[in-house]
Amino acid sequence: MAYEYTESGLKIRLYNGYEIVEHPEYGEMVSIHNVLGLHDRIGHDIATQHRPMTGAEFRFLRRELELSQGTLAGLLGTSEQNISLWERDIDAAVKNRSADRLLRAIYLEAKNDGSPLGKLLAELAGNEHELALIRELQYDEKQGDWKLAA
Repeated sequence: MAYEYTESGLKIRLYNGYEIVEHPEYGEMVSIHNVLGLHDRIGHDIATQHRPMTGAEFRFLRRELELSQGTLAGLLGTSEQNISLWERDIDAAVKNRSADRLLRAIYLEAKNDGSPLGKLLAELAGNEHELALIRELQYDEKQGDWKLAA
């Protein structure tokens, strides 16, 4: 018996690694073993497949990176509206091949523990609201060395 794992936003079939449990209030529920490991595996497989990503797969990678549509749009050099359009067409291939390839690269690099891009993405995801408020870059110069102003 297989379990249709749709909670990820994708059509995934699990043949094991889960159990059906009975909850006294909510009835029958499914408990997935190592759901974080499962999501890492799904993300890796999506990022390394040899076909264009679907909108649902694109959304899955973005969410796994904990990026909003707006932040990802900024990274990819497109509009938030484009990201939304690509993600809503869940079964169709993402039409922008450059965005598809770049999101794959960003995902794989971010999952590489200790990578500079991974650290930057974690910071972006954690400070997204504050970053949206920054309108201009400001610098201070001290003894011939330029630094971003606090």
